[in-house]
Amino acid sequence: MVLVLNGNNVDFVDCSKAFLLVSEHKNFKIAAEKMGSSASTVSKKVRYLENQLKTNLLVRTTRRVTLTETGELFAKKMKYLLAELDETVVTVKQLSKQPQGKLKVAGNTLIGSKIISPSLPSFLAKYPEIDIELSVLPIGSPPSSESDITITSNNYEIDSLSYRRIPLVSYDIGFYAAPCYLEGVTRIESIEDLEAQPFVLSKIYYQKRAFELSDGRKVRLNNARFVSDNVEALFENVLAGVGMFFAPDMFVNQYLKSGQLVRVLPEMKGPKSKMVALYPNLDFIPQKTRLFLDHIKEYTSKAKLLDA
Repeated sequence: MVLVLNGNNVDFVDCSKAFLLVSEHKNFKIAAEKMGSSASTVSKKVRYLENQLKTNLLVRTTRRVTLTETGELFAKKMKYLLAELDETVVTVKQLSKQPQGKLKVAGNTLIGSKIISPSLPSFLAKYPEIDIELSVLPIGSPPSSESDITITSNNYEIDSLSYRRIPLVSYDIGFYAAPCYLEGVTRIESIEDLEAQPFVLSKIYYQKRAFELSDGRKVRLNNARFVSDNVEALFENVLAGVGMFFAPDMFVNQYLKSGQLVRVLPEMKGPKSKMVALYPNLDFIPQKTRLFLDHIKEYTSKAKLLDA
């Protein structure tokens, strides 16, 4: 929409910005200084805007400027619309530039240690103008509201109005133990035998006191020898033979290949699970977010193939 002012074309957006400055400062002179213009030009822009809308937006007196009821409504609506317009213009301009800025990524201690952290060097090398802030969450925690992306499991309900979900990779959860631990065990052939073993557990499973199998049966976790949300500490204690534990297959395959861990009762496993990426439910995916989503999808796919 174009207006004509002093023989020049003036767009509706420019006139609306002039009006918003006047409505904010209640003063044409101050609004003009903010726009780098004159008070008379700002006044004409607002008057032409009123003529276009066929309504009065301001009440002008020699001492003060106030908004009419219609002006209050228009100011509220246009302030939001112009902010959205400015953000859209900046975002579109950035698409043609090298991506840059900080990207906030979150994941629980297991995913953060075994998936996100190893994937970052190649991403940062490819996009040198992007900085990463990685937040590590306790296992079982909900997604971080302060992060641009959260990598987590698909084992609990997510508010679909707040987040969008992208599947990354599927995995099985099985039982594992170190050979040095199994040397001192007579047999492990049933659920009852499993329940008699000491376990190395994350805090969430220590609180649950049970692990559900794919067929619906539950293994009671009666003996927690070591409890922590520190991934390195969990693996160190399992490898040292402190007790058994259960974990996604893609995180332990390297230890199986090296002989440091052994799968116990492979027919018993948890329900099929998925690793997912969650990001805020916005109308437009920021470029940094989209690039990292593509990167982590490719990385998890390759990691799964390498561990298969």
